[in-house]
Amino acid sequence: MLPADQDARLTALLLAIDPTALKGAIVRGRSPMLCEQWLQLVADLMPVGAPSKRIPSNISDERLLGGLDFAATLARGNSVCELGVLATSNGGMLVATAATTRATTFTHIARVVDEGSVRVERDGFSESHETAFATIVVECADDEAAPRALADRLAFVVELDATSRDAWNNSPTREIATAARARLAAIRHEDASLVALARGAARLGILSPRAVLLALSVARAHAALLSHPTVTEDDLTCAARLVLAPRAVTLPDAEPETNDEQGDSENQGPTDAPPETQDIQNNEATEPPRPERDADSPDANTDAPQSDQNTLAEIVVRAATAALPAGMLAAAAARASGTRGTVGRCGTEQQNGTRGRQIGIRRGEARGGARLDLVATLRASVPLQRVRREARTDGAQRVVELRRDDFRIRRCATPTTTTTLFVVDASGSAALNRLAEAKGAVELLLAEGYARRDKVALIAFRGTVAELVLPATHALARARRAVAGMPAGGGTPLATALDLAATVSQQLQRDASQVVMVVLTDGRANVGRDGRGGRARAEAEALESATRVRALRTDVVWIDTSSRSEVLSRSLADAAGARYLLLPAANARGMSQVALAARSA
Repeated sequence: MLPADQDARLTALLLAIDPTALKGAIVRGRSPMLCEQWLQLVADLMPVGAPSKRIPSNISDERLLGGLDFAATLARGNSVCELGVLATSNGGMLVATAATTRATTFTHIARVVDEGSVRVERDGFSESHETAFATIVVECADDEAAPRALADRLAFVVELDATSRDAWNNSPTREIATAARARLAAIRHEDASLVALARGAARLGILSPRAVLLALSVARAHAALLSHPTVTEDDLTCAARLVLAPRAVTLPDAEPETNDEQGDSENQGPTDAPPETQDIQNNEATEPPRPERDADSPDANTDAPQSDQNTLAEIVVRAATAALPAGMLAAAAARASGTRGTVGRCGTEQQNGTRGRQIGIRRGEARGGARLDLVATLRASVPLQRVRREARTDGAQRVVELRRDDFRIRRCATPTTTTTLFVVDASGSAALNRLAEAKGAVELLLAEGYARRDKVALIAFRGTVAELVLPATHALARARRAVAGMPAGGGTPLATALDLAATVSQQLQRDASQVVMVVLTDGRANVGRDGRGGRARAEAEALESATRVRALRTDVVWIDTSSRSEVLSRSLADAAGARYLLLPAANARGMSQVALAARSA
């Protein structure tokens, strides 16, 4: 068996030996170039002529799954299906990048991986094409991750680092993979091997049965690589290290008790030793010999198989535990609970049907701003042209016979962004401090959200007016110029500020943006909408405006900057549906952390 530090090379070789049974791999590496080198290694080991395709970021469902071959249909007079990327990848590898692939594309791939075929049901025809391939998803950043539904169906998780490149200097050849592939069909396994993998997975907290079946396929491929006629302990150890260890979410409990008294007595030791510090080779070398039994004894056919299964399962658990690096369990638990990064930065989209990038078509008419897809309309009508011409009774000849049912309109999606809207009270003696802290918070949020293309906006209110000082932007230099030298002092027109904040939020939501509003004030409104003073009327109007903000269903954080909690400020926060925080000495970092927490909630 190859050394453990060459797991990246071994994984590529096993994947090339049996790509359809192992389904694929998740590849994680900080360096895109290193990921490309590993992908090239897999491609070099695949069978001659095996297709290798990539998923473009803007691929449509029709190109992915297949659709109507327009030219062939016109030539033949009947519907002709054009194969999509998934069908043409049969027997090869399909590469997708987590950062740029849409969630719906991953959903289609997962379904095809399960069913072993791709179904095309559109444009008036239905076809199914068998296909099986190895799916490789590349993750080059912490906030990029394949969906759990697809990752659960792929055998490997490959972690690449700078040392992996050295292990590929003596990469295996295609001839080695071809020879192992020829031996694969003859490889057999005992039921005890499957039981051992299932028990090992259960003790590692792995609930999905797919992991057990994938581990068995890896063991068979490893046995074919080493010319083993049946799956051995070495093959199971390799499968546990490569398949079960990356999926582990808990450390295994103490070793299970067996009926072998001699094994119990010789295996006694400190029970509090961490499993990850055990030496698997020493444990295997010191495994106690099984007591000899009479072949005619009734226990020879009952206790021995159970003892063998327990021993084999323990070997599997030790192999998986020994492969767990520091921090892997915490990361695996986070992925299992769904607290991982997003599915690429273009994975979150708002589908409004009229604007943005086209993601598909649907039957309908070009009304209410919807746009007609002329090509899709013609494709829908082509298969019926002969029937329609023959059905005409007036003798008129038309190039294309169109009906209302042929019309197809575009389905569009607009990428969503997150905008943090600051509403800052610039009135009173403490206004200068609040504006300085707001400026610092804006700059911190811009630095945090630059990679995600998030935006910030700033409304300042003082005297009798509220002003949009900084429209939504992710340009740090523009934000600094906008907030520099802002005037302060005067009354508190809180109602006017909340009205303007509601209007700006509505506009941002129409532009497919998720809005987080951060209101920074002491809540002591004393100027009404008409610019006249009067605390009672100003407070009543502020409550009315806060109710309008609540109707927008926008995330609102109300930061009270007064020295102690005021009843009016709490009432305004409740009316706006906001989370109330008392920060009398708010600083820039505290404000930015509050806004980031609200944005990620």
